[in-house]
Amino acid sequence: MSQKSCTLLYLALLLLVLASARGAALAQAPSASLQPPPTPPQSSAPRAVPLNPALPTVFIVGDSTARNQADLGWGDHFAHYFDTARINVANRAIAGRSSRSYIREGHWASVLAEMKSGDYVLLQMGHNDGGDLAGPKARGTLKGLGNETQDVTLPGGQAETVHTYGWYIRKYIADTRAKGATPLLLSLTIRNIWKPGPDGKPRIERDMGYDAELRQLSAEEHVPYIDMSDIEADRLEAMGPEKTALLFPKDHTHTSAEGAELNAQCVALAIQQAHSPLSVYLVPSMLKSSWQQNAALSATPNDQASANPNGITPEEQAGIDKDTSRHFGDAPPDPGPKANLSGSLRPADVRAAMRKVADWELDRSQPYFDRIWTWSVLYAGFMAASPALHDNRYRDAMQSMAEQFHWELRSPHPSADDQSVAQTYLELYLLKPAPDKIAPTQTALDSLIAGAGPHIPPIQAQIPWWWCDALFMAPPVWSRMYAATHEQKYLDYLDKHWWQTSDLLYDTNRHLYFRDITYLHKTDPRGNPIFWSRGEGWVMGGIARTLDSMPSNFPDRARYLTQLRQMAAAIAALQDPNDGLWHSDLLDPADYPQPEVSGSALITFALAWGVNRGVLDRATYMPVIARAWPGLVSQIYSDGRLGNIQQTGAAPAHYLPSSSYNYGVGAFLLAGAQVVQLPQHDHHDHARRASR
Repeated sequence: MSQKSCTLLYLALLLLVLASARGAALAQAPSASLQPPPTPPQSSAPRAVPLNPALPTVFIVGDSTARNQADLGWGDHFAHYFDTARINVANRAIAGRSSRSYIREGHWASVLAEMKSGDYVLLQMGHNDGGDLAGPKARGTLKGLGNETQDVTLPGGQAETVHTYGWYIRKYIADTRAKGATPLLLSLTIRNIWKPGPDGKPRIERDMGYDAELRQLSAEEHVPYIDMSDIEADRLEAMGPEKTALLFPKDHTHTSAEGAELNAQCVALAIQQAHSPLSVYLVPSMLKSSWQQNAALSATPNDQASANPNGITPEEQAGIDKDTSRHFGDAPPDPGPKANLSGSLRPADVRAAMRKVADWELDRSQPYFDRIWTWSVLYAGFMAASPALHDNRYRDAMQSMAEQFHWELRSPHPSADDQSVAQTYLELYLLKPAPDKIAPTQTALDSLIAGAGPHIPPIQAQIPWWWCDALFMAPPVWSRMYAATHEQKYLDYLDKHWWQTSDLLYDTNRHLYFRDITYLHKTDPRGNPIFWSRGEGWVMGGIARTLDSMPSNFPDRARYLTQLRQMAAAIAALQDPNDGLWHSDLLDPADYPQPEVSGSALITFALAWGVNRGVLDRATYMPVIARAWPGLVSQIYSDGRLGNIQQTGAAPAHYLPSSSYNYGVGAFLLAGAQVVQLPQHDHHDHARRASR
């Protein structure tokens, strides 16, 4: 039987078995009536098979989750997802090893002897790093990423100096690079351990304790981080505890062959989503079939029989599930009735809509506050809502959040996304200065000025702000840092990199931004370029928030205003004449008929900001805003949920009308805080400000 036939047979067996399972239980092993199918025969090539020297090789370095008995490690299934006529797949994982013992026993030296320039190393270590430092197995490592050591005596009497987990991972990275190969860090496989979530539903363990360390190493060493854990966890939670137990027949860590196949799919998908250099060797048809299988695993017969009126694909559903699991928001099938709110521009009506949404979001999301960019946008909205609603509760919640995180960013050399939370830190500082509020951010920004930086996907432009979303996330931080310190270097860095991004992604004819360079030549089925409403909103909102703290005499300020005016004119022409909002794909409303609220709110914010400050013509844009604001208010449900917000992503997508996520709420509050000011700015005030 061919390798492809074997793969299809395994998937078929898995679907048959899972279809018979019913119910849910917080089990770590299958019941007697739910035994896994027999393990199929070994199909992976033995280690002794020589590698084709003319091809690059990806080496898998890991433990028993990647290579166990016949076909029980995901590494034995990994080649199914690659074009093996273009790349060798070599599974060199060894059961029971840690990052330390794999080196001590000579396995890493053997891999280095095989390695050549142009190869790849997919490194997944951690399951066994928490073991004993000495004793029979002697495989534990010291916690942390530093240079601490401890001398131990092994059972045979040999002395060994034990290092930290980070020290060993850095050694793998350095050794790989010394051979001219590319290291990639891989998150750990998920264990079959469940606990009740905040909603009472069973949730699977997602982090064995090494995720933060691996992310930090990725940032500091500029190594791609391949996060397969969330993909696997989303799939297993969709299946439920009892069906998941079928894939873990012996214990909570080691899978059956079917579970290993599932893990291999998750690793391949994570490689694709991370835009890893390995992604060019993947077989797209195999990835597509894996998503189809995932949908079949989690669906009931009624689900499978019913049509999806919103056109949500399995890939899009996986993104929705992931966002829900990370508490960004959710998309229930029945969100209840819509609210009875006025969409007028009267300040009292605007404030009523803002307060309803803000209160609902704060109550449901505060327990999950984080420093991921999605939260940063919400925080910006809360900061704007407090003065607009004359209510310090939202600002006080931001103060508590900042103190909870010690005013620190997510990483020492942060990407634009990881800088974004500092917008709120700096706004709190400007209200009540205290050095500790900005010291971590200032240290991070100074490191970027000095040349440090996060990893950039190889297929993207090698510039700090390589995607248009970054123009909302980072530049307002830099202009606020200037406002806090009056140090010109922060404006200079901002200005340099804004126009660097603009030169690459701004279409000077259409006056719209491409999301990143991979979209420069992509088209929709009708041959139109793809312009994403949220992406345009990010840029327009980014201009507004950046100029808020940029001095009026800054030499390049006029360039930002020109770009805002150009984009405003282009965007106004694409407003839906019926609901007043903008579609996810601005040029393809036929395939994306729903309004998209996060992009529409950011656009409305930028337009209202421009009118309030006299930099956009009031007569031209007040009618646009007067249609957009009621459209936004019409998406509010009776409990305060704000719907029709597209899940996270990089391009237009489909979603349920109930879809609500924190960043969309933040954008709505930013918009409301500007709309409520519109009546205050009469024509005399407008004329006075026009010279800015």
